[in-house]
Amino acid sequence: MHTTELNATPDSELNATELNATATTFEETVQARVKLALNSSPGRSASERRRSRRHPYPYPVQLTPVTSDGEVLTGDTFFVLGKHLGEGGLDFYHSDPVPYRRAIASLKCGDQWVSLLMDLTWCRFGVHSWYENGGRFINAVLSPLDPDAPTDLRALMV
Repeated sequence: MHTTELNATPDSELNATELNATATTFEETVQARVKLALNSSPGRSASERRRSRRHPYPYPVQLTPVTSDGEVLTGDTFFVLGKHLGEGGLDFYHSDPVPYRRAIASLKCGDQWVSLLMDLTWCRFGVHSWYENGGRFINAVLSPLDPDAPTDLRALMV
């Protein structure tokens, strides 16, 4: 798998269209969108022992549930507070446990949204009465805010 250093391209040169045009696999598309989200926010750097780097991401994230058969529940969209973001996934805070296995995480990047289908794999009660949740990215998708976005993601379900 090809990886790119997060700060290899100046922020002013990044946009979702250009990043997606250079991606050849869904993994590269996911990585490109995560890179855009990370570079849209100031001051990110952390060192740890994980295979892929995680970065603090203390920003609102829109979460849109997806049923087990791939139906996008746009009407049930809610916001969570990001904790960490990496090429492989996202963890976040919410006041309640998130009862869905799949969801679309939409990250605001300037004047555009970056949306990624997630497999939510864990939840635990954390400090200050917040639940910590997280999971891995499965694929890049259109934002549920986009009127042209599909409401059926069965083809992407793993």
